[in-house]
Amino acid sequence: ALLAIISREPPPLPSTVPSGLASVVGQLLAKKPEDRPGNAGDARKALSPFVQESQDLTSKARQAGQLQAEPVTA
Repeated sequence: ALLAIISREPPPLPSTVPSGLASVVGQLLAKKPEDRPGNAGDARKALSPFVQESQDLTSKARQAGQLQAEPVTA
């Protein structure tokens, strides 16, 4: 199992995942360190547009009455 983690590429994400986000996830899971973001700040920067998009969609759903409960935060 450990060998598979080291040597095999992860399975593709579902087609419902936006291609830009799938690309960032692919970089985060890259086998070679030089193919991954250099640090957590770089990863955060790459993911931030998708966080904002998610927040916007959540807000729109709430306004439309499609979302009732507040999200759980840590």
